[in-house]
Amino acid sequence: MAIENSVDDNTISQENSTSEDNTTSDENSISDVDLTSKPKGLTRTQKFILGVFGLMVFASVASVVGLAVLNGQQQVTGSTKPNTNCTRLEVGAQPSTGGPAYTQSFVDSDFYGCEAVGMKEEVGIALLHFHKVAVRVSSRDGINFPLTADYSDSRVNLSIMKAVITAYSVG
Repeated sequence: MAIENSVDDNTISQENSTSEDNTTSDENSISDVDLTSKPKGLTRTQKFILGVFGLMVFASVASVVGLAVLNGQQQVTGSTKPNTNCTRLEVGAQPSTGGPAYTQSFVDSDFYGCEAVGMKEEVGIALLHFHKVAVRVSSRDGINFPLTADYSDSRVNLSIMKAVITAYSVG
């Protein structure tokens, strides 16, 4: 047992001397640091990068929240009354851009197509059919459909977004 104790004592004394050496080297590295100086802070470039990153995060969050709100709106907001801001063209008048004179069917299609803008799809199409105007849906919810190249001045091409007529063209 005496031999084991002496080995343990030697090991302990070696560990103590090693830990003392480490403490001394740690003290030297700590004393090299000036604790009285204030931190410098961020450079202009770092501040700019953080600002841009913050704006990007804000814009991303805002767009996600906006999309969530828009997706939550399932109601159709179109009107059942015709648009009152439409003016009727004169039959026989020349377009300012040139071309043939306006015909009666073109004038009617243009006027009633204008009245249908902002109306619910079903109501607007019923209005156009009532006035004997042919209807063709050219786009729905941002998807454009292929159309034939034939022209008819008694037909209106409608753009529809979420069951509301948003635009028209005669042809």
